[in-house]
Amino acid sequence: MKLPIFSKYKASDGDAKRHSSVDLQTKILLVTIVAIATFTSLYSPNFLRFTNIVNLFQQIAFPGILALGMTLILLSGSIDLSVGTMLSFCACVSAKMFLLEKGAFIAVTMGLLTGLVCGSINGLIVSKTKAPPFIVTLGLQGVYFGCALLTSGALNLSLRNQFELLGKGRIIFNRIPVSIIIFILIAVTLAAVLHYSKFGRRLYSVGDNPEAAYLAGINVSLYRFLVHAINGLFVALVALILISRLGMANSNVGTGYDLQAIAAAVVGGVSLSGGKGKISGAFIGVALIGLISNSLNILQVPPFIHYVVTGVVIVSAVILSHVGNKD
Repeated sequence: MKLPIFSKYKASDGDAKRHSSVDLQTKILLVTIVAIATFTSLYSPNFLRFTNIVNLFQQIAFPGILALGMTLILLSGSIDLSVGTMLSFCACVSAKMFLLEKGAFIAVTMGLLTGLVCGSINGLIVSKTKAPPFIVTLGLQGVYFGCALLTSGALNLSLRNQFELLGKGRIIFNRIPVSIIIFILIAVTLAAVLHYSKFGRRLYSVGDNPEAAYLAGINVSLYRFLVHAINGLFVALVALILISRLGMANSNVGTGYDLQAIAAAVVGGVSLSGGKGKISGAFIGVALIGLISNSLNILQVPPFIHYVVTGVVIVSAVILSHVGNKD
Protein backbone atom coordinates (compact mmCIF):
# COMPACT_ATOMS: atom_id res chain seq x y z
CA MET A 1 0.00 0.00 0.00
CA LYS A 2 1.41 3.35 -1.02
CA LEU A 3 1.68 6.20 1.38
CA PRO A 4 -0.54 9.22 0.61
CA ILE A 5 2.48 11.26 -0.30
CA PHE A 6 3.20 8.87 -3.16
CA SER A 7 -0.39 8.28 -4.24
CA LYS A 8 -1.32 8.80 -7.85
CA TYR A 9 -2.21 12.35 -8.68
CA LYS A 10 -2.59 14.15 -11.94
CA ALA A 11 -1.72 17.82 -12.04
CA SER A 12 -4.39 20.14 -13.34
CA ASP A 13 -4.21 21.50 -16.86
CA GLY A 14 -3.95 24.99 -15.43
CA ASP A 15 -0.55 24.42 -13.82
CA ALA A 16 1.21 26.39 -16.57
CA LYS A 17 -1.12 29.36 -16.09
CA ARG A 18 -0.61 29.31 -12.33
CA HIS A 19 2.86 30.80 -12.65
CA SER A 20 2.13 33.34 -15.40
CA SER A 21 1.90 36.33 -13.06
CA VAL A 22 4.93 35.02 -11.13
CA ASP A 23 6.96 34.92 -14.34
CA LEU A 24 5.95 38.51 -15.11
CA GLN A 25 6.91 39.63 -11.62
CA THR A 26 10.24 37.79 -11.91
CA LYS A 27 11.01 39.56 -15.18
CA ILE A 28 10.21 42.92 -13.60
CA LEU A 29 12.47 42.11 -10.66
CA LEU A 30 15.34 41.12 -12.98
CA VAL A 31 15.00 44.37 -14.91
CA THR A 32 14.97 46.26 -11.60
CA ILE A 33 18.10 44.46 -10.43
CA VAL A 34 19.94 45.26 -13.67
CA ALA A 35 18.85 48.92 -13.47
CA ILE A 36 19.98 49.30 -9.84
CA ALA A 37 23.27 47.51 -10.49
CA THR A 38 23.97 49.65 -13.56
CA PHE A 39 23.21 52.91 -11.78
CA THR A 40 25.28 52.00 -8.72
CA SER A 41 28.24 50.82 -10.81
CA LEU A 42 28.24 54.11 -12.70
CA TYR A 43 28.38 55.98 -9.41
CA SER A 44 30.99 53.71 -7.86
CA PRO A 45 33.22 51.37 -9.92
CA ASN A 46 33.91 49.42 -6.71
CA PHE A 47 30.37 48.04 -6.82
CA LEU A 48 31.23 45.46 -9.49
CA ARG A 49 34.43 44.36 -7.80
CA PHE A 50 34.56 40.66 -6.98
CA THR A 51 34.97 41.37 -3.28
CA ASN A 52 31.79 43.43 -3.11
CA ILE A 53 29.77 40.87 -5.08
CA VAL A 54 30.93 38.10 -2.74
CA ASN A 55 30.10 40.23 0.31
CA LEU A 56 26.66 40.93 -1.13
CA PHE A 57 25.87 37.25 -1.57
CA GLN A 58 27.29 36.42 1.85
CA GLN A 59 24.95 38.98 3.40
CA ILE A 60 21.88 37.55 1.67
CA ALA A 61 22.76 33.92 2.40
CA PHE A 62 21.19 34.05 5.89
CA PRO A 63 17.82 35.58 4.95
CA GLY A 64 18.03 33.71 1.65
CA ILE A 65 17.99 30.23 3.19
CA LEU A 66 15.18 31.33 5.50
CA ALA A 67 13.26 32.71 2.51
CA LEU A 68 13.55 29.33 0.76
CA GLY A 69 12.07 27.56 3.76
CA MET A 70 9.36 30.21 4.07
CA THR A 71 8.55 29.72 0.40
CA LEU A 72 7.68 26.08 1.03
CA ILE A 73 5.41 27.08 3.90
CA LEU A 74 3.69 29.85 1.93
CA LEU A 75 3.15 27.52 -1.02
CA SER A 76 1.28 25.16 1.29
CA GLY A 77 -1.05 27.96 2.34
CA SER A 78 0.51 28.42 5.79
CA ILE A 79 2.90 30.95 7.34
CA ASP A 80 5.46 31.01 10.16
CA LEU A 81 6.10 34.10 12.27
CA SER A 82 8.27 32.27 14.80
CA VAL A 83 11.32 31.93 12.55
CA GLY A 84 13.32 34.70 14.22
CA THR A 85 12.97 33.48 17.80
CA MET A 86 13.30 29.86 16.70
CA LEU A 87 16.62 30.83 15.13
CA SER A 88 17.72 32.43 18.42
CA PHE A 89 16.73 29.31 20.37
CA CYS A 90 18.66 26.99 18.02
CA ALA A 91 21.69 29.29 18.15
CA CYS A 92 21.66 29.39 21.95
CA VAL A 93 21.34 25.59 22.21
CA SER A 94 24.34 25.02 19.92
CA ALA A 95 26.41 27.73 21.61
CA LYS A 96 25.59 26.24 25.02
CA MET A 97 26.89 22.86 23.86
CA PHE A 98 30.16 24.49 22.81
CA LEU A 99 30.46 26.20 26.19
CA LEU A 100 29.89 22.86 27.90
CA GLU A 101 32.71 21.47 25.72
CA LYS A 102 30.51 18.80 24.14
CA GLY A 103 32.30 19.10 20.82
CA ALA A 104 31.26 20.34 17.39
CA PHE A 105 29.35 17.20 16.43
CA ILE A 106 27.08 17.31 19.49
CA ALA A 107 26.63 21.08 19.21
CA VAL A 108 25.64 20.92 15.55
CA THR A 109 23.40 17.90 16.06
CA MET A 110 21.60 19.48 19.02
CA GLY A 111 21.07 22.69 17.06
CA LEU A 112 19.59 20.84 14.09
CA LEU A 113 17.39 18.68 16.33
CA THR A 114 16.11 21.77 18.10
CA GLY A 115 15.11 23.32 14.80
CA LEU A 116 13.50 20.10 13.62
CA VAL A 117 11.51 19.70 16.85
CA CYS A 118 10.36 23.34 16.85
CA GLY A 119 9.36 23.17 13.19
CA SER A 120 7.56 19.88 13.80
CA ILE A 121 5.65 21.40 16.72
CA ASN A 122 4.59 24.28 14.50
CA GLY A 123 3.52 21.90 11.75
CA LEU A 124 1.71 19.55 14.11
CA ILE A 125 -0.37 22.31 15.68
CA VAL A 126 -1.14 24.02 12.37
CA SER A 127 -2.03 20.82 10.51
CA LYS A 128 -3.99 19.04 13.24
CA THR A 129 -5.90 21.86 14.94
CA LYS A 130 -6.72 23.82 11.77
CA ALA A 131 -6.03 26.96 13.81
CA PRO A 132 -4.87 30.05 11.86
CA PRO A 133 -1.10 29.63 11.29
CA PHE A 134 -0.63 33.37 11.79
CA ILE A 135 -1.94 33.21 15.37
CA VAL A 136 -0.34 29.86 16.21
CA THR A 137 3.16 30.85 15.14
CA LEU A 138 2.78 34.32 16.67
CA GLY A 139 2.14 32.65 20.00
CA LEU A 140 5.01 30.20 19.52
CA GLN A 141 7.23 33.17 18.74
CA GLY A 142 7.04 34.09 22.41
CA VAL A 143 7.57 30.50 23.51
CA TYR A 144 10.81 30.13 21.56
CA PHE A 145 12.05 33.52 22.72
CA GLY A 146 11.52 32.43 26.31
CA CYS A 147 13.36 29.17 25.60
CA ALA A 148 16.26 31.14 24.12
CA LEU A 149 16.40 33.33 27.23
CA LEU A 150 16.35 30.29 29.50
CA THR A 151 19.09 28.56 27.52
CA SER A 152 21.37 31.60 27.35
CA GLY A 153 20.55 33.01 30.78
CA ALA A 154 20.03 36.33 28.97
CA LEU A 155 23.79 36.42 28.34
CA ASN A 156 26.04 36.38 25.30
CA LEU A 157 27.37 32.88 24.71
CA SER A 158 30.84 32.94 23.16
CA LEU A 159 32.02 30.08 20.95
CA ARG A 160 35.69 30.95 21.63
CA ASN A 161 36.69 30.35 18.00
CA GLN A 162 35.61 26.69 18.19
CA PHE A 163 33.35 26.74 15.15
CA GLU A 164 34.28 28.95 12.19
CA LEU A 165 33.91 26.73 9.12
CA LEU A 166 30.29 27.47 8.17
CA GLY A 167 30.38 31.19 8.84
CA LYS A 168 33.96 32.16 7.97
CA GLY A 169 35.21 29.25 5.89
CA ARG A 170 35.95 29.71 2.17
CA ILE A 171 36.42 27.26 -0.67
CA ILE A 172 37.33 27.41 -4.40
CA PHE A 173 40.77 29.02 -4.18
CA ASN A 174 39.79 30.32 -0.73
CA ARG A 175 37.56 32.99 -2.29
CA ILE A 176 33.95 31.78 -2.04
CA PRO A 177 32.32 31.64 1.45
CA VAL A 178 30.85 28.28 2.44
CA SER A 179 27.55 29.98 3.34
CA ILE A 180 27.04 31.06 -0.29
CA ILE A 181 27.60 27.53 -1.58
CA ILE A 182 25.10 26.17 0.96
CA PHE A 183 22.53 28.78 -0.06
CA ILE A 184 22.90 28.03 -3.77
CA LEU A 185 22.83 24.24 -3.30
CA ILE A 186 19.61 24.43 -1.25
CA ALA A 187 18.01 26.74 -3.81
CA VAL A 188 18.88 24.47 -6.75
CA THR A 189 17.72 21.36 -4.91
CA LEU A 190 14.38 22.85 -3.88
CA ALA A 191 13.79 24.26 -7.36
CA ALA A 192 14.30 20.80 -8.85
CA VAL A 193 12.06 19.15 -6.25
CA LEU A 194 9.20 21.60 -6.78
CA HIS A 195 9.46 21.51 -10.56
CA TYR A 196 10.06 17.83 -11.27
CA SER A 197 8.67 15.80 -8.36
CA LYS A 198 5.19 14.70 -7.33
CA PHE A 199 5.88 16.28 -3.96
CA GLY A 200 6.23 19.67 -5.61
CA ARG A 201 3.08 19.38 -7.71
CA ARG A 202 1.05 18.23 -4.76
CA LEU A 203 2.41 20.99 -2.54
CA TYR A 204 1.17 23.55 -5.06
CA SER A 205 -2.21 21.85 -5.07
CA VAL A 206 -2.43 21.88 -1.27
CA GLY A 207 -1.83 25.61 -1.19
CA ASP A 208 -3.97 26.44 -4.20
CA ASN A 209 -7.07 24.46 -3.22
CA PRO A 210 -6.75 22.24 -0.11
CA GLU A 211 -10.29 20.87 -0.45
CA ALA A 212 -9.71 19.73 -4.02
CA ALA A 213 -6.31 18.33 -3.06
CA TYR A 214 -7.91 16.32 -0.25
CA LEU A 215 -10.55 14.94 -2.60
CA ALA A 216 -7.75 13.96 -5.00
CA GLY A 217 -6.24 11.76 -2.29
CA ILE A 218 -3.53 14.11 -1.03
CA ASN A 219 -2.85 14.18 2.71
CA VAL A 220 -3.06 17.95 3.19
CA SER A 221 -2.16 17.80 6.90
CA LEU A 222 0.93 15.71 6.16
CA TYR A 223 2.24 18.16 3.57
CA ARG A 224 1.76 21.15 5.85
CA PHE A 225 3.48 19.31 8.67
CA LEU A 226 6.41 18.36 6.44
CA VAL A 227 7.09 21.89 5.14
CA HIS A 228 7.10 23.29 8.68
CA ALA A 229 9.50 20.55 9.80
CA ILE A 230 11.78 21.18 6.81
CA ASN A 231 11.68 24.89 7.54
CA GLY A 232 12.76 24.15 11.12
CA LEU A 233 15.88 22.42 9.78
CA PHE A 234 16.64 25.39 7.54
CA VAL A 235 16.26 27.75 10.51
CA ALA A 236 18.66 25.63 12.55
CA LEU A 237 21.16 25.58 9.68
CA VAL A 238 21.06 29.38 9.43
CA ALA A 239 21.53 29.58 13.21
CA LEU A 240 24.68 27.47 12.91
CA ILE A 241 26.05 29.57 10.05
CA LEU A 242 25.23 32.79 11.90
CA ILE A 243 26.88 31.89 15.19
CA SER A 244 29.86 30.53 13.28
CA ARG A 245 30.29 33.90 11.63
CA LEU A 246 29.57 36.00 14.73
CA GLY A 247 31.42 33.75 17.15
CA MET A 248 28.61 34.11 19.69
CA ALA A 249 24.90 33.66 20.30
CA ASN A 250 22.21 35.30 22.40
CA SER A 251 18.43 35.45 22.65
CA ASN A 252 18.21 38.30 20.12
CA VAL A 253 20.49 36.97 17.40
CA GLY A 254 17.53 36.03 15.17
CA THR A 255 15.54 39.23 15.62
CA GLY A 256 13.98 40.47 12.38
CA TYR A 257 14.87 37.44 10.26
CA ASP A 258 11.28 36.21 10.20
CA LEU A 259 10.02 39.34 8.47
CA GLN A 260 13.03 39.38 6.13
CA ALA A 261 12.23 35.82 5.04
CA ILE A 262 8.57 36.59 4.39
CA ALA A 263 9.39 39.86 2.63
CA ALA A 264 11.95 38.23 0.32
CA ALA A 265 9.54 35.45 -0.64
CA VAL A 266 6.65 37.86 -1.30
CA VAL A 267 8.85 40.24 -3.30
CA GLY A 268 9.85 37.22 -5.38
CA GLY A 269 6.23 36.51 -6.27
CA VAL A 270 5.29 33.88 -3.68
CA SER A 271 1.64 34.35 -2.79
CA LEU A 272 0.59 34.77 0.84
CA SER A 273 -2.61 32.90 0.01
CA GLY A 274 -0.69 29.80 -1.10
CA GLY A 275 -0.25 27.74 -4.24
CA LYS A 276 1.73 30.24 -6.30
CA GLY A 277 5.40 31.09 -6.49
CA LYS A 278 8.82 29.70 -7.37
CA ILE A 279 12.12 29.12 -5.62
CA SER A 280 13.80 31.20 -8.33
CA GLY A 281 11.47 34.07 -7.46
CA ALA A 282 12.37 33.89 -3.77
CA PHE A 283 16.06 33.79 -4.72
CA ILE A 284 15.66 36.89 -6.86
CA GLY A 285 13.56 38.56 -4.19
CA VAL A 286 16.20 38.23 -1.49
CA ALA A 287 18.88 39.25 -3.99
CA LEU A 288 16.94 42.44 -4.81
CA ILE A 289 16.48 43.39 -1.16
CA GLY A 290 20.17 42.74 -0.48
CA LEU A 291 21.18 44.68 -3.57
CA ILE A 292 19.11 47.67 -2.51
CA SER A 293 20.75 47.73 0.91
CA ASN A 294 24.23 47.31 -0.58
CA SER A 295 23.66 50.03 -3.19
CA LEU A 296 22.27 52.49 -0.66
CA ASN A 297 25.35 51.94 1.50
CA ILE A 298 27.65 52.58 -1.45
CA LEU A 299 25.65 55.67 -2.40
CA GLN A 300 26.01 56.83 1.23
CA VAL A 301 22.27 57.18 1.71
CA PRO A 302 21.30 57.72 5.40
CA PRO A 303 20.40 54.41 7.10
CA PHE A 304 16.84 55.43 7.97
CA ILE A 305 16.11 55.90 4.26
CA HIS A 306 16.90 52.20 3.75
CA TYR A 307 13.74 51.22 5.60
CA VAL A 308 11.63 53.55 3.47
CA VAL A 309 13.01 52.27 0.18
CA THR A 310 12.82 48.60 1.21
CA GLY A 311 9.26 49.10 2.45
CA VAL A 312 8.21 50.69 -0.84
CA VAL A 313 9.70 47.79 -2.78
CA ILE A 314 7.87 45.23 -0.65
CA VAL A 315 4.51 47.02 -0.90
CA SER A 316 4.94 47.42 -4.66
CA ALA A 317 5.67 43.70 -5.01
CA VAL A 318 2.57 42.78 -3.00
CA ILE A 319 0.41 45.07 -5.14
CA LEU A 320 1.88 43.60 -8.32
CA SER A 321 1.24 40.08 -7.05
CA HIS A 322 -2.35 40.95 -6.09
CA VAL A 323 -3.05 42.46 -9.48
CA GLY A 324 -1.60 39.39 -11.16
CA ASN A 325 -3.88 37.14 -9.10
CA LYS A 326 -7.12 38.87 -10.11
CA ASP A 327 -7.44 36.68 -13.15
